[in-house]
Amino acid sequence: DAETSSWIEATEMRFPRYYPTTILLGDGRVLTLGGSMTTSKWADTPEVYDPVADTRWVLPEVNTADLHTRQYLRAHLLPDGTVYVINPTDARLRVLDVSTQSWTDVGTAPSRWGSTVQYRPGKILMTGGGNPAISPDSQTTAMVIDLTQVSPAWRYTTPMTYPRFNHNL
Repeated sequence: DAETSSWIEATEMRFPRYYPTTILLGDGRVLTLGGSMTTSKWADTPEVYDPVADTRWVLPEVNTADLHTRQYLRAHLLPDGTVYVINPTDARLRVLDVSTQSWTDVGTAPSRWGSTVQYRPGKILMTGGGNPAISPDSQTTAMVIDLTQVSPAWRYTTPMTYPRFNHNL
């Protein structure tokens, strides 16, 4: 509560999650994807929460079973209301349409374990990447994609000075 500078307990998620990704949707609801419930059990079902109504978390009829990752999925709300999702472990790219509860596979990212930021509506910057088990394998790469284009494609831009993976961007 911003007025009282205090936390208010809200309705709990239906599944416990460690390292999930949470993103604000265009209508003010909150989407939570992925994560794990235990070290060997994944939280495959996305959940959507309405903070205004503080209603139970809704379970869309869409499964993220093949998005397993022990780290946060990279997710970005696009201008059309869909969510662009990058799996850092295998670089698979997908678009989630929450309204139709469907996934569209859109290829792979040019790097694994890179960090991303949406710097303008539909425009994503990905930097770094590599193999987190081998720190000398870290990358200096920087790539951009404009998802508002008819045929969006990743393109390389000026690299970073120092290599990184799993960094905050």
